[in-house]
Amino acid sequence: MTTNMNIDENDNDDYDCDNNNNNPPSTPFTLLQTRRFASSSTILRLCPSMDLLFVWSVASLTLYRSVTFQKLVTITTNDTATNEDTSSTMALAAWRPDGRWLACVSHSGHVVLQDLEVILSASSPVVMISMQPRDDTMPQLPFTSFAFPSSSSSSSSTTQLRVLVWYHVGKAHVLWSKHEDDDEEEWLYSWGNSEESLYLPYHKKKDTLTSTVPTWHTPLSLLVAISEDAGIYQWHGCLHGCYPILKQIPILSALRGEDVRVVTSTNLTQLAISVLSPQETIITLYSIPSLHQHRQVLQTISALYASTTTCLLRLQEALPEIMGAWKSSLKPLDMKLQGLVRLLENYGLFEATTLRQLLVQYILSGHTRAAPNLSNAMDQFFTGVQMNDQLIQRLEASLTVAVANVESQCREHLLEPAQACVHQFSTLHGLARQIAADPLLNDEDGLLLSAKHSLRCLQQAELLLLTVERTLVQLLEARIRLRDWVAWLRAVGAQIKARGTAPQSARHENARKRRVPDAVVQRLLRYLRESSGDEASDHTTESILHLQFAQLLQEIGSDDGTTTSMTLPQCFTAVQTSAEALFAGPPQCITQQMQTKQLFFGGSSTTQPMAMIIRMGQGNAATNEGLYCPAPDAARFRQWLLVARAADEKSCVDLYAIPLSWNGQNSVDFPQTWTSRFHLDGCDEILAAEFYSDDGKSNLSGESIGKEGNRQSLVVLMRVGNDVQLSVVRYDALELTKQPLKPKESNWVLPQPISTIQVQFNSPSFDEDGVTYAKTRTVSSYNGRACLVLSGSRGMAAVECPQDPEVQGVVWNLFDLEEDEEEAGEESLEE
Repeated sequence: MTTNMNIDENDNDDYDCDNNNNNPPSTPFTLLQTRRFASSSTILRLCPSMDLLFVWSVASLTLYRSVTFQKLVTITTNDTATNEDTSSTMALAAWRPDGRWLACVSHSGHVVLQDLEVILSASSPVVMISMQPRDDTMPQLPFTSFAFPSSSSSSSSTTQLRVLVWYHVGKAHVLWSKHEDDDEEEWLYSWGNSEESLYLPYHKKKDTLTSTVPTWHTPLSLLVAISEDAGIYQWHGCLHGCYPILKQIPILSALRGEDVRVVTSTNLTQLAISVLSPQETIITLYSIPSLHQHRQVLQTISALYASTTTCLLRLQEALPEIMGAWKSSLKPLDMKLQGLVRLLENYGLFEATTLRQLLVQYILSGHTRAAPNLSNAMDQFFTGVQMNDQLIQRLEASLTVAVANVESQCREHLLEPAQACVHQFSTLHGLARQIAADPLLNDEDGLLLSAKHSLRCLQQAELLLLTVERTLVQLLEARIRLRDWVAWLRAVGAQIKARGTAPQSARHENARKRRVPDAVVQRLLRYLRESSGDEASDHTTESILHLQFAQLLQEIGSDDGTTTSMTLPQCFTAVQTSAEALFAGPPQCITQQMQTKQLFFGGSSTTQPMAMIIRMGQGNAATNEGLYCPAPDAARFRQWLLVARAADEKSCVDLYAIPLSWNGQNSVDFPQTWTSRFHLDGCDEILAAEFYSDDGKSNLSGESIGKEGNRQSLVVLMRVGNDVQLSVVRYDALELTKQPLKPKESNWVLPQPISTIQVQFNSPSFDEDGVTYAKTRTVSSYNGRACLVLSGSRGMAAVECPQDPEVQGVVWNLFDLEEDEEEAGEESLEE
């Protein structure tokens, strides 16, 4: 069966008007920019929602304005991959749907999330980012860098990321019922016996769901990465790019593909992954109903995961920094103690006693003939150059400032994150208790969040906060002891220097002024008499004064089993372990409820260009305006998977419309699909194909009636003779033919289309029979290479225009698909 159809009547009317006014015909698609890049491996990607694009080149990524091509910033990486002496190039990158964040992936398999507002506000036009390997799955810097996939024992060094995309929950269609998203049952094709339903329900319908708070405006987003290791594919999903909610999900394909693609539905409940290989093309469908059913709870959990992870990492990184600052502040005192120890060793005083005992003896007896060696050693020490009173005053001032700085670091980087962790885990525990008591959230297939684990996290966080407060108390005690110690040193030095001088001399006056009260001497004796471990070998300020602040920052604590004996690293490890157990619950629950089905293509198995998109269907909407419906009898379906695949005939494209969800109002007799074949007039070969459609996630979609405008087209890059042409074929009004799906074990085989639609690209004519017309424009000559990049939400297309093989580099043309070019384009600009 062959169908002729007028694709774009508005364009024909405009052309007729122009002819009546004797105006020259316009050229489809306005040429915005032509840019030449020196590297032949340069790749370009358009932002889905902002006037931005990025360009990969060698080991850097450069951001531009897509219209003016103004260079904004260049991002380079210091990633050092295994067995590589130089920085590896960035392999993948993906825009967050709102265009504010950028996810970059290196060849070593690490993802870096960059806030573009921070990058663009940098004073330097070149920004260096770090992609160092990590030992766990949690981000080592908040929202900055993490291993994706995780570098676990099951991962090998040969694992590579093949695809990186970022999707978010789209807008709810205004024509649908407010509670229809909650009442809807999701379905996927399942092959069973004749007594069972041919559709498999994802979750059970609950009447009380209508009482829940509508959450269709929740901006839940999912960062999806596909990894490949020796032909085995897995995909990974992160909520908001930070919470690994789906980890190492196997893709049921034993073939190593040359092209891997992924698309998601508007509500993130459907995900389709295609693997194209020379032997066979397979599409794997995943149903993830929990992402929509629990979207409000997952939004809260992911936000708290990011917040608690940031606090824990901030605390972990602060521990060595605070320890270093503390050691640096005590170093001047330690150096003076080393001089005293050398003098005492020279006098042979360490044979049967310790430094602390000698100091106690000297404080109690002073300068006496009963201990001449000790008296002489102490007199020589306090009269030395290193104990000059001005130096001691400077030491006291710098010590006060240094210890105060340590205290401020503790309050900012230890106390504040610990308090935040207690508050956040308290919120998680309350949410877990609500989930356990709510039958809508506590699904019988699995508990989303464990109240037991959340209580354990809360208890460990409270213990961490108590340990931090105990650390601050010890720091305050250390400040008091250091003040007493330095005051005693000044007083003893002044008394020794005043010995033998006149009573009215300046040295005697200084000694009287610097004399310390008896309470200070009593406290100092108490400090020196306290036990501090190995007193014979440790001659530091901490050991002499028995300062316990540094002990709380070290890994090793006492083994008495009490909470007061735990150190900060031990408490941090306990909190982190409990948090990992808590946040592992939602991924397990969602993975258990996920279901999978595969689609195979019948006919030839050669690799062909293919495009996919998941569109919103009519469902219960009163009108089909702005929604996809391939035939009048297909209006009951709410989600559609559209697949365009180049056929064996080089001038044809097969279009498949596969329903993924069903509103449940009408009975379904058997699994089915709607198909048709586009015959492109004059085409010699299909080079690339992409769908140009607003899938409901765009900020430009209509607000009044939910209309998706004119963005329902298939963009094809084809070879016509020796030229490369960019063509756009509208598919929204095409009525396709229904065909049954053929079973293959528990999966399905897509049939070959039985209907053909003729598409012509010549100038439109207006005879009685009508002519199928699609826009096309010649973009370059063909020499064996071509690439197409679209941004359907922004109405732009980027086409790689190959040059003479002898000329190094690549040229990209940027077109506006929404407007036609009235005059010849401006001269191309080269970079």
